[in-house]
Amino acid sequence: MPIQSIAYDPSGAFVATGSADRTIKLWDIVKGFCTHCFREHTGVVQTLYFHVKNPAGAMYLSSSSDDNSVRVHNLLRKNEPCVATFTQHVSLPTQLCSTSDSSLLISAGRDKVVNFYSLKSLQHIRTVPVQEELESAVILSRVHTRSLLQQFESDVIDGTTSYVLLTAGEKGLIKFYRFQMKANNVASFKINLLMQLPLSQHCTRPIAALEYSGHSEDGDLWVVAVDHSIYSFNMSAVKKNLVEEIESKTSTDEHLSLTAQPDRLLVGNQGEILDMVCVPARLSTNKEDSEEEVQERVVRELVVVTNSPHVRVMDTDTLQCRYLEAHTDIVLSADVGPDGEWLVTSSKDRTCIVWHLPSQRAVAVCEGHTDAVGCVCTSQNPATYLSRGVFLVSGAGDKILKKWQLPTHSLLKSYRALQASSSPGLVRLTSQYSIRAHDKDINCVVSSPNDAMLASCSQDRTIRLWNVSDLTPIATLNGHKRGVWRVQFSPIDKVLASCSGDRTVRLWSLSDWSCLRTLEGNSASVLCVSFVNKGSQLMSGSADGLLRLWTVRTGECEATFDRHVDKVWVVRTLDRHNFNQNGGDGAYYGIV
Repeated sequence: MPIQSIAYDPSGAFVATGSADRTIKLWDIVKGFCTHCFREHTGVVQTLYFHVKNPAGAMYLSSSSDDNSVRVHNLLRKNEPCVATFTQHVSLPTQLCSTSDSSLLISAGRDKVVNFYSLKSLQHIRTVPVQEELESAVILSRVHTRSLLQQFESDVIDGTTSYVLLTAGEKGLIKFYRFQMKANNVASFKINLLMQLPLSQHCTRPIAALEYSGHSEDGDLWVVAVDHSIYSFNMSAVKKNLVEEIESKTSTDEHLSLTAQPDRLLVGNQGEILDMVCVPARLSTNKEDSEEEVQERVVRELVVVTNSPHVRVMDTDTLQCRYLEAHTDIVLSADVGPDGEWLVTSSKDRTCIVWHLPSQRAVAVCEGHTDAVGCVCTSQNPATYLSRGVFLVSGAGDKILKKWQLPTHSLLKSYRALQASSSPGLVRLTSQYSIRAHDKDINCVVSSPNDAMLASCSQDRTIRLWNVSDLTPIATLNGHKRGVWRVQFSPIDKVLASCSGDRTVRLWSLSDWSCLRTLEGNSASVLCVSFVNKGSQLMSGSADGLLRLWTVRTGECEATFDRHVDKVWVVRTLDRHNFNQNGGDGAYYGIV
């Protein structure tokens, strides 16, 4: 039968395993044999916990099962080793933990309660409702407990020992409870909620597990979300944030809500990747609190858009990830400026949002579309940023193209002024031009490298070219027999590439608007296309999971890459100067 839980003895000499066959077995690691087998549980054993300190003549192992019971076993007792059985839970107890002196045992469960038990008298002390299904709970070490409780000294009862309990569950909140009790005096037990730390300030992200390391002075708290992402919080940073919140708090009636950011975020599941943008390398300057030295580092980042409302920004050197949260529905597209500071995203919530990447903030919003905004692009010519003519263009399911002025030179100043006002929020941009561009949903819009021309494509099988200044039409390219998914300007020639559901890639002349070449050979819809190797080659991705490399001059397929098992929605290129610390010859590499 499968093993459901495992726990190691603090000395490292024994390991306990709980199985779906309702048994608990204790193993001698050195000698490799089973020393104990307990069969008291009537359900699958879910949780095991070894106690760090034990009273004289005892070695406690606690367990919980889906029979909703918590049992305590004395491993040094030969006859009837199960010394206590607690049945206060009415649903699965998901986590067990104990105080540092092993005087109290705590169980958290999906019945929305936390139970406290005395290991000295082996009796139940208190059931505390928490109003959420709990998946995990930990108790802070004495060092971190004292460090946090220094901010709440006015609430301490003389003669009591205080502990800090952390719980987490379906609401995505790490809740900090302080409980205290005089020695062996059950009537003196008292518990209250001190503060809470949400994983996300914009949505509920349920938590699956907590892991705590309190051996060092700083200490680390690891949080596992249900989407398999792992967050790491430093306890020193949590305390610093607590001090800031206490100083800024105006009301004493409500508990504190912290805003500490994780020191590290590891993404466990990317989901379906819809779009991806390579951020040009930029210089990041950090100043340490304890030193006057300024530390500089070249930041190389990758923006990943998945089937979620959150935008993921990944540091390609440290593998650190962070979420950008402001959209209320699935994000569909993203684009970044050549300076690497400004990111624009579009979403099913019918808005586009402008982000300032160095500060990780959403600063402006574009509203006006009546359907999901499926594509967005921004200025790509660095000279446009110097002349303050930066723009962004959005295309949506309402068949409308909109052009928005993006005042990057004053946008942060306007945002800060708005945050200081009585009604803080995002700066609202106004569209300069709107035009019905296609007869069906717009799939893609891109700007030419010199920001003189726009190209859009649609499910109506057409590609249309527009003047950037006022969105006046320039030309319509016809030839595809199915909807056109993507278009891309060549970085060196007056050539436009397009890919379609008709399983072809076409190259178009931007001089006479004719079709220069049709690249055939795909067995499924071609969903993405990108110029590589300085525009001399094309990389295409299709619905059958294949990547194909084409030579632009000859139209021949040079290679086929079969590494994906599902649709390839996006192909982007990385500049070696931006993403390789050792430099190089500046060649481009395709990535998916």
